[in-house]
Amino acid sequence: MKRAFIVAALLTGLVVPAAAAPPTWQGDMFVTAVSNVANCNAVNTAVGDFYRTILRPKGLAVDSGTTDLIAFHSNRSSIWLKPTAPTTTTLNGATAAAVNVIYGSAGFNAFTGVPITASLSPYPVALATASVTVNMTINNVYSKNAATPSNCNITIRGVLGKRLS
Repeated sequence: MKRAFIVAALLTGLVVPAAAAPPTWQGDMFVTAVSNVANCNAVNTAVGDFYRTILRPKGLAVDSGTTDLIAFHSNRSSIWLKPTAPTTTTLNGATAAAVNVIYGSAGFNAFTGVPITASLSPYPVALATASVTVNMTINNVYSKNAATPSNCNITIRGVLGKRLS
């Protein structure tokens, strides 16, 4: 019995280091413009809405991937966005993206070839970069149905700070 307690005490004292998370930048992005206001109202999106955002630039560490990724969410929806054109790796200058959306009670939809414009400053992002400014326009954001575009285009902007480990 004593031996079991000693082994348990030794095991609880061992600290296994967690794998390092890939470098990310986080912050809030705000909707600065919408087109087709009625269509945007139909998907509950308006100027002034904000999204908690995380950016994971490509290739900064072993586990940070080979493509830029950005994800953002609000109280009613979430988006995961990956560039697909003109390259499949770079968000800065992207003109199209693959977008996964969780939109309220409409559930999950995945879209390919979503028209976007995106710019990050500075770019490329380096490990020493303290903050990144993101400007992005996404067409047909938050479609409730995978077969029916929302015709709501939003422009979002934000300054993301490097995540402190």
